[in-house]
Amino acid sequence: MSEPYAYINDTLQTYPTLKAKLGIGDRADDKFDQLNAHIRNIVVMPGQ
Repeated sequence: MSEPYAYINDTLQTYPTLKAKLGIGDRADDKFDQLNAHIRNIVVMPGQ
């Protein structure tokens, strides 16, 4: 398996903070929540 070139999240932060930093639109915002439901209510670790 190939290694990732970069991570969206490189620091420990909350899910809302990560989402706010991305600055995505309303439609993409909903999809982001659906795709990341497993990390929605926890602190997001680097690389997660």
